Amino acid sequence: MSEWWTYSLTDVLLFSPKIYFCLLARYNHTIWPAQLSALAAGLALLGLGLLRDPRFPSLALGALALAWAWCGWAFHWQRYSGINWAVTWFAIGFFIQAALLTFAATVRPHQAIDGWDRQVGAAVTLVALAYPLLVLLGGRPIVAGSVAGLAPDPTAIGTLGLILMVAQPSGP
Repeated sequence: MSEWWTYSLTDVLLFSPKIYFCLLARYNHTIWPAQLSALAAGLALLGLGLLRDPRFPSLALGALALAWAWCGWAFHWQRYSGINWAVTWFAIGFFIQAALLTFAATVRPHQAIDGWDRQVGAAVTLVALAYPLLVLLGGRPIVAGSVAGLAPDPTAIGTLGLILMVAQPSGP
């Protein structure tokens, strides 16, 4: 029983950070050049939101639903679950989020908003779109291909930004 005290948190990790970064690098290499399309779509959505295009809310919520479904299936379910048994539940959470975003996009019309919410949302969305550059500057060139819409972290950040730019539905 005395040897239990010799264990540290690193002794119970399922995999090392190096393994995770290699997983991300392989995933980004496999889906290349989808990153360019996702980045272009993100910039187009941001532009529509800044221009207050009436199609923006539905397009943004629909695109986010696709992004969450993609990350749940292609990243969590297909790849990450191979090194972490709990990730299957992450994938299910991503699928539920995709369903909720689809429901929000189709049930009642939303509108683009004005005010500080839109500016903060645009800034957060821009951070999500710049995520590969930020990762590169942070010294992780191996995962610099992780873009919003295809990788979970920048997708979650971009979701926060775009949701801030979409108003609540009007009326009861």
